[in-house]
Amino acid sequence: MTLDLVLNEKSLENAIHRVELYKNDLQTKTRILTENIAKDLKENAENQLINHVETGETFDSLRLDDVREFKYGFSTRMIVSGAAVWLEFGTGVVANHATPGEYLHPKAVELGMSGLGTFGDGKGSSLWGWWYYDENGRRRHTYGIPATMFMYYSAWATREKIPSMARGLFHT
Repeated sequence: MTLDLVLNEKSLENAIHRVELYKNDLQTKTRILTENIAKDLKENAENQLINHVETGETFDSLRLDDVREFKYGFSTRMIVSGAAVWLEFGTGVVANHATPGEYLHPKAVELGMSGLGTFGDGKGSSLWGWWYYDENGRRRHTYGIPATMFMYYSAWATREKIPSMARGLFHT
């Protein structure tokens, strides 16, 4: 933005008005960019998950939090809960070809996750797997779930798109 000024009251008022318009436009575009990044992340995550889910339960574990304004801009977040967390980090040493307590996910320690096979009562560390009851009360056996790191990979894919997304919005 360029402003040409003549030092008089009318010119300064015009400049102030143009700066306010520019500020509002910048805030609007920032909000749109934030929303677009969040939507792209969710879409990438769902595309990553499509080959790993049997029911819609896992897709329901992904949601976007509303965009919120704070002191320095706008914020939104992707909420990953329920079944999706197990797919992200994996369970069981057998399913992940790991040793008890090992961390396969690059962000596991930073995010406070337990090492493989150590969560809860540690059944995931058994080479013979473990039994559990599903939502219908049926007894099931598992060796665990391999870590898919779908959010980790989705975040990288979205990160690569951010410069072009920003250029598309701010260079108009």
